[in-house]
Amino acid sequence: MFQSCTALSASLPWPWVGLKINGPPKNGKGPMNQGKDPEPSNETSPPQPTRAGRTETCSELMNQAMECLSKNDVGCVMEILKKLVRNKCHDGRYSGTAEGVMELVHDLWRICSDESRCDILRSLRSLGVSRNWLMRALNINSKTFNNRLTKCNIEWEGRESKSDVVEEVIKALRKSGWDEWVMCEEMWRFVGVNINEFRRHGIEPCGWIPVQVDSVYLMGMALTDLSIRKVRARSGEYIKASLNTTNVIDAIFFPELLRAIGTPSVTLSWSNGTPKRRGRNSIVAVEYYVYLRTDEWPSYEELIEQVKMLKPEDVPRLTAGAIDGDGMIKYLFSKSMPYVIISACRTCRKKVFLDMLREALEKIEVEGKIYEEGHVARLHIYGKDAIALLEQVIPFMHHPLRQLRAELILKYHNNELTKEKFKYLYRQTMYKDKDDPKRSHALDVLTQAAPQTALYKEKLITQP
Repeated sequence: MFQSCTALSASLPWPWVGLKINGPPKNGKGPMNQGKDPEPSNETSPPQPTRAGRTETCSELMNQAMECLSKNDVGCVMEILKKLVRNKCHDGRYSGTAEGVMELVHDLWRICSDESRCDILRSLRSLGVSRNWLMRALNINSKTFNNRLTKCNIEWEGRESKSDVVEEVIKALRKSGWDEWVMCEEMWRFVGVNINEFRRHGIEPCGWIPVQVDSVYLMGMALTDLSIRKVRARSGEYIKASLNTTNVIDAIFFPELLRAIGTPSVTLSWSNGTPKRRGRNSIVAVEYYVYLRTDEWPSYEELIEQVKMLKPEDVPRLTAGAIDGDGMIKYLFSKSMPYVIISACRTCRKKVFLDMLREALEKIEVEGKIYEEGHVARLHIYGKDAIALLEQVIPFMHHPLRQLRAELILKYHNNELTKEKFKYLYRQTMYKDKDDPKRSHALDVLTQAAPQTALYKEKLITQP
């Protein structure tokens, strides 16, 4: 075992103290958990040392490992590596030598033959080292790592990711009767929309399901409402794509939209301070997010360049994404006029996109004007231009409320609804006073329309 490794110079610089980077929650497609490493195999585990004490022990072990490596005694290195792992010396949460252990494994790998590398993999797998940690230590991607496992005839299953667990739970819920249409109908009932009345007039309130989007639509979202920022974790740099809301409709729509990118995770927070600090009822904000590799998402500059090159037939999809993001569709009854508004901050780079979108709309013969007030810039499309725009974008829209309003306006414009019926249906989509259930009840609707409700609804109804 390990007979084909060449000698390594004893002058190799070892980074004894590793830096710990506190990254974001590690789930979805982003930074992965390292997993729980095995505890010492002694029947009675000794008290766990402090971080400083553990680092001292680990540094001593690292010195021993380097001495063994300088003598080409790989078996000795592997024995010390076992002790390093058992003492959590490779884990930056417990010791300051994590980077040093990674370097040890990397240089051991570099000087060994293919046969000995297979032995190293088997040994590290038996120690409980995570795949993700080892890939970072060896500086290889998952494809290369899997190819190496195949070559060595090693089965090494990774930990089941949070996203995989979520998908399995959803599969189980579907068997119990839940699906996206059930969720959609519960959402509309929550906000007081009579879905059967809309259906009687040829409008499907759940027609936005399934949410199937393409890159052009996502460009419109990314340049308006979708938050895109770089984050760092131990495993590298990632893109965090997120959407947050206190709104009922968005709380249901946003996770379905993000599924086009990956399985979203969710966090809850107070949107206006905790109740204790504010002295009043606070509002819970819901944030959905997905982690992506940096090479999976273009930069802002690249997105802008893509917008410049769009053909006229692409403009409706781009605009649909922008409307679903920071858009608004309304009907002004006092002037019998529909209008569409897309907003952006006046002094930030999103204003650049707003100017470009106005120019892009000219390619499909729609005129818009930009108005600036305070910190906000708004692109307005009124009257016949709004109708022309809605006719072209509605096949690509997905936001439940905005799509519903667009369909109502077009049916009324085409004389498929009387004015009285149009008013009756449109009013159900309006935001009224501050107590309107559409506002500030994101968490509440999740308890009634989200997947887990389907499992317990029958029990909740039948039990006293």
